[in-house]
Amino acid sequence: MPNVSAALAPSLSAPSRQPSLAIRIADALTDAIAGGAIEPGERLVETEIAARMGVSRVPLREALKLLEAQGIVEVLPHRGARVV
Repeated sequence: MPNVSAALAPSLSAPSRQPSLAIRIADALTDAIAGGAIEPGERLVETEIAARMGVSRVPLREALKLLEAQGIVEVLPHRGARVV
């Protein structure tokens, strides 16, 4: 009987790939906030940011949720997001 764990080992290892688009957007927004390009209290308009970054609003919303979990951004239902 072949060694099953040896056969599965390559597929269980983490593939080396780039971060998701949402993570890259979150990193770019974090850099902009840390660099002062986006100031505390400033409203983040999804349509403007998405157009400026050349991305759709779906990964942008994911990025905003990631930043909200880190306490960098506050997302308010039906009102948008703002920098904390």
